Amino acid sequence: MQKLKGTYEEAKDRHHAWLSSADPNLFVEEVALPGWLSVETTPGFHSHVYLDTEGRPSPLVTSFFTSLRRSEGLSLAPSTVVQYRHDFKRVLDFVEATSPIKDLSIDQHLKLIQRRHIPRVLQAMRHAGISSKTIRRRESILKKLLSWLTSEEAGCVRESHPYELDARLITKSSRRQTKLASELVSQSMVIELLNAFHNECERSLFHFIYDAGARISEALDVRLVDFPHIHDRHNENYLPMIIKGRKGQAGIIKERYVGISRPVVARVARYHASEQYRLAALQHGYALNDPEKPAFLTANGTAWKYSNAKSQFNCAVRRTALPDWLSPHDLRHGCVLAILTSEDMGTNHLDRLLEAKRRLGHNWLSTTEEIYGNLPATVLVALEKLAKGASFYKKQDEIVLATYLGPRLHKEKRGHRAVIGG
Repeated sequence: MQKLKGTYEEAKDRHHAWLSSADPNLFVEEVALPGWLSVETTPGFHSHVYLDTEGRPSPLVTSFFTSLRRSEGLSLAPSTVVQYRHDFKRVLDFVEATSPIKDLSIDQHLKLIQRRHIPRVLQAMRHAGISSKTIRRRESILKKLLSWLTSEEAGCVRESHPYELDARLITKSSRRQTKLASELVSQSMVIELLNAFHNECERSLFHFIYDAGARISEALDVRLVDFPHIHDRHNENYLPMIIKGRKGQAGIIKERYVGISRPVVARVARYHASEQYRLAALQHGYALNDPEKPAFLTANGTAWKYSNAKSQFNCAVRRTALPDWLSPHDLRHGCVLAILTSEDMGTNHLDRLLEAKRRLGHNWLSTTEEIYGNLPATVLVALEKLAKGASFYKKQDEIVLATYLGPRLHKEKRGHRAVIGG
């Protein structure tokens, strides 16, 4: 860490009243991130002080960040608080640089900035080569800070803020929320994709994501004990399973029940019974029937990491003629298309949309409708025709028949370099 120059007394003079209680013997300061001073005010506890481009401390930004830290683990996930700290410095540097009035502290800039000044800040970020998605995120942080300055907690240092009359962000969203049916992953695309994976461990993982409508992080969290048993409920096409959702408030796990189709349960059961899965698990410290063993392992027998799964997915896409924008999350969207075109998922479009909401774990139907429901009438008619007599169960069974890869078809089991067949 980069040490700051100066004695404790000099630092206390510079950092004003909020450091006056710090014990000189415990005083440690270091720059953990550019623009942030980490100060140990009590043993084991560090306060984060924001410094502007001139190295001047900012009581307002520091107090706002302290307020955010109090929400950590409650209304904000810890990772979100860390991301805010990264983005604060970057967006506030542009606020200072684009201000028509120089030689002001960042606190003075924040008290004076108006909505008409913000497009200049955003334009400067665009000229610096920052993506629209990142700019929109940083504008959202700036909006949150300016709004907080009107609160009693901040001492009402502003009477109003630039987003009070118009709450919308100035930066346009870089992604279209509504998913058209033509943009969703179809059954034939899933078959082509799965056949591009070299190992059944990969095929079963990504088929499960498609069948369950799961996020990739949720699928990687599934344990052996979580998976339904193939011999349960003999007369039912779908077996209930709990998915541990990853989008709960403040990172809290939000569980939801999902009906996994029997063909996919059977596929994963065959994978679990394979030598590849059983012996790999033993080699890496898991007991043979350890209930906490990951349900999906890599070709090397280790637990999947998100980056590894995404990398293997991208490699499989490159082996096909599928569009290169395809991502693991598109399998979740593809699950919705399979639901909307399956009569056993509901007797009409609204019923099937409700099933999609439940499977994806959305809190509100309006969320599902915003992404998948705003379809032209012609598309809705086409979906109704496709759903006539179609079955989600049958689609999953057809995918298994077209893509299952038995252990004897594995010639070299090392992911990217694997060769299928003899």
